[in-house]
Amino acid sequence: LSFTSPVPASVTQYETVILTAAVIDNGEETDDVPEWSFSGAPGAVNTEVSADGKTCSIYCSCASDVPLTVFVSFGELEPIHAEIETEGY
Repeated sequence: LSFTSPVPASVTQYETVILTAAVIDNGEETDDVPEWSFSGAPGAVNTEVSADGKTCSIYCSCASDVPLTVFVSFGELEPIHAEIETEGY
């Protein structure tokens, strides 16, 4: 299980970032669909997972004192996560 795109340290107000993740087996991406979940940054972000389940867009509407944590999991594999600060003007 791995993020397959760079994960930014922060997202700025009115900016959208795209994250991708994949289930990896023997160093190769599989067709398996990871599960995404989110916590933190209350009211500061909108998230949307693509229909194929491998891409997530994160739109920042305002700053939050609590960072957004993005979790990706699949079956019995060790989940991965990333913390992204939200910044405002």
